[in-house]
Amino acid sequence: MAGSVLAGIRGDDSDPVVLRAAVGLSRRLYLPLLVAHVVQVPSGPAAGAEALARLATDVELDLVVRLSALLDACAVRWSLAVTAGDACARLRSLAEEHDAAVIVVGTQGSGPRCALRRLVHGSVSARLIHQQPRPVLVVPTTGTPAPGGSPVADPFGAPAD
Repeated sequence: MAGSVLAGIRGDDSDPVVLRAAVGLSRRLYLPLLVAHVVQVPSGPAAGAEALARLATDVELDLVVRLSALLDACAVRWSLAVTAGDACARLRSLAEEHDAAVIVVGTQGSGPRCALRRLVHGSVSARLIHQQPRPVLVVPTTGTPAPGGSPVADPFGAPAD
């Protein structure tokens, strides 16, 4: 039996759309939700272990506050994993460690900033689909506002127990 639904978030405005889909799956599958954020590793001399640990801690504190506001009313058990490195490799690793039934990620969006990120880092969703055996749900995040009510309301209409 699978152990969780893994939602990979970027820490930006697309997060509620990805979380909405992940919450729905979590409820339907009766599995806890593991929210993961991968901090991109800076290059150069400042990329030491201490600097990375500090960066991950700062990001985690901010995300806990934001996610609590979004998820605490959703009636799902959730936890947060903040890690550093290559997003695809870290999400694969977390999926394996937590026996994820499915990995939920968002599309990268459009515009010059997203195009540059895709050029530098590649498409995480495409790499996940091709490089690991678990199902991957890729949620469109551009032009898809969350419906009225909670920004992470269950898209499948399941009651909030």
